[in-house]
Amino acid sequence: MMAKADGIFSKLRGKVGGVVFYVVDGKTYVRQHIDEPKISEPTPLQQVYRNKFGMASHFLRPLKIPIEFGFQAFRKGMRTGMNVAMGYTVKNAFYGGGVDPLQLIPAQVKLSMGSLTGARNAQVSWVDDEQVSFSWENNIGEGSAGHFDQAMLVLYNAEDQRVEYVLEGDFRSAGQQEVKVLRGKEHEGKLHAYISFHHYSRRYKTREFSDSQYLGMV
Repeated sequence: MMAKADGIFSKLRGKVGGVVFYVVDGKTYVRQHIDEPKISEPTPLQQVYRNKFGMASHFLRPLKIPIEFGFQAFRKGMRTGMNVAMGYTVKNAFYGGGVDPLQLIPAQVKLSMGSLTGARNAQVSWVDDEQVSFSWENNIGEGSAGHFDQAMLVLYNAEDQRVEYVLEGDFRSAGQQEVKVLRGKEHEGKLHAYISFHHYSRRYKTREFSDSQYLGMV
């Protein structure tokens, strides 16, 4: 809050008690002095958490579309799927931070979460210079696995943050699907591969997911 100073106060300059006097165009003004909060150095534990958060954000940001799809059951109010995925990654997908250098482990990252039965014996390989094949066994009837479960397939080059994905892919019974990779030769050996299944309930108008599975690099 600022006010003009008159009378004897017009001669004052600088801080007096809890107010500050200063001159603008020959006129004296007064405003309340507010101490800036002191920012203390983070503790080692706080710094590790900040580093984890920064690394997780950098890794997950390009995966926003598949993550929001795969974590849609967790969205509520201001909470997004990315919020949930970030929390899980920070808590579960890191190694080191003390004596050992802090490392994010892509195999521990989840792009979807849920109770639906996942893929059995899933594998990934290049078909040609532009296509990667995902394959899995038909495990319909195992746990909650059903015929109309659809695959979500993701390929992610974390080095240049390039993502290829299929959100509503082939049915579980198909056992295989190919994903096109633009300029595939540039990404060969650099793509992290993830697979999960999901099922839409017309009755409840909700989509149930399996936990995503990491298939390695291709």
